[in-house]
Amino acid sequence: MEYPDKNINWDKLLPKLENLQNSATPDADDSAEETEQLQMAHDMSRMLKAGEEDGRFPAEEGWKRFRKELEEEQAVRRPRVRKLYWAVAAAAAVGVAFIGIRQATKPVAGPSKQDQVASVHISSKVEIKSSGKSILLGDSTQKLQWQNGASLSASDEDIVYATGDAQSATIDTLIVPRGHRLRIALADGSKVWVNAGSRLVYPSAFTGDTREVEVDGEAYFDVATDPGKPFSVRAKGMTVEVLGTRFNVNTYTAITLATLESGKVRTSAAGKQEVLKPGEQAAFDAAAGTLTSIEVDVRIHTAWKDGQLYFEEATLENITHTLGRIYDYSFRFKDEGLRNLSFTLDMPQPDNLLAVLEQIRRTTGDVQFKIEDRTVYLYRD
Repeated sequence: MEYPDKNINWDKLLPKLENLQNSATPDADDSAEETEQLQMAHDMSRMLKAGEEDGRFPAEEGWKRFRKELEEEQAVRRPRVRKLYWAVAAAAAVGVAFIGIRQATKPVAGPSKQDQVASVHISSKVEIKSSGKSILLGDSTQKLQWQNGASLSASDEDIVYATGDAQSATIDTLIVPRGHRLRIALADGSKVWVNAGSRLVYPSAFTGDTREVEVDGEAYFDVATDPGKPFSVRAKGMTVEVLGTRFNVNTYTAITLATLESGKVRTSAAGKQEVLKPGEQAAFDAAAGTLTSIEVDVRIHTAWKDGQLYFEEATLENITHTLGRIYDYSFRFKDEGLRNLSFTLDMPQPDNLLAVLEQIRRTTGDVQFKIEDRTVYLYRD
């Protein structure tokens, strides 16, 4: 059963729901739209009762969940078009009720296959390579000691280096696979947030008059101030030089990006230079040999390190590229026309991919999805 898209006025509708399980009827002064909305809720009530009669789920419990979702919609007050579907009642059987979600599966007594798949534990582990050794990090914190005296405590979420013998410093490589994100405190006190599917190369202790690291992927830097030792980041042909500042570097695509949040940096590539002020971004196109800078919304490029998903009028194709790295899934478009649909999304990053997919689906009736193994197929209904 499906209804036309409507902006439902829950302020007027909710008070009438108290009597829906009995014999509530539309008021004489209700508009045609309000009458239709009330009828939608009537139908939902009848479906819940039918579900109880054939043993699929208890109507009272399903009704409570349905009404709770309506109240939450009223509290959030998002200016979104909503749809009510039979899936709301069906989902009550497993303790989950969605408003604005269409489920293609029948009611079951436990989690759906998609729930199970989307909750699969990521098998790849964060890895540190140093002096020919490879160390895999787990959930618990490990205390490690390098031969040069450097020590570190490390888990798959946080790594802290302590300064060892600078004269025998090692060059370490941190490998963060898809599905992970962590923060590392370098020996000089600088903090680096390393995003999923990225690699950071750095010394266990900084020697000489400079501090140099290398990034492949994405990393956010909060550099400890040390005027006597300038800090520099190499990233696919571009170098970012700083004294003390916060900035983001992204090399996921063919265009290398450096986005400055605070302080001042100088970017250089292909014999060109751009000095950035806060709120500016440098872009290096290696194929064209160009280095340019523009003003940007910094949060779009840095929200990830705070555990936020933030996209501003981004295409669905770009969003799925990011979600693929974060959750370690592959995305396939069965309808190529979906790739260029634009979305604005601003939400805390949930542990489960399904929560993000459902949020995307709530904003439009066009996008549907199906999960098989670790692949998400996107299509139109």
